[in-house]
Amino acid sequence: MVFIIGGYASGKHEFAHCKVSCNESDIFTITDVIVSDYEKKSDVIFDIITSHRVVIATEIGSGLIPMDEKDRAHREAAGRLYQRIAKKADCVVRMVCGIAQVIKGELE
Repeated sequence: MVFIIGGYASGKHEFAHCKVSCNESDIFTITDVIVSDYEKKSDVIFDIITSHRVVIATEIGSGLIPMDEKDRAHREAAGRLYQRIAKKADCVVRMVCGIAQVIKGELE
């Protein structure tokens, strides 16, 4: 599995289609709803996510701590989920301004 993470509109999907050579059905995009569900059913959600060839997530926080307690809880849940996915992934790619940085493993 390839885990691609980066900011909003950083080129994650385009990279997946061009460089990982996958179809849309191979990609699982993590949303806020998925993060919320992960808190309730972590193992089930994790298994569904990691059954895909490519997982894409929008990086949140970047070190900023939200003032609202609910937003902080969401950020923490996302961070725990992303760490778990990155640990299982064969390759982790960070996208910045359309430029890919492989931070774990190698692209096939």
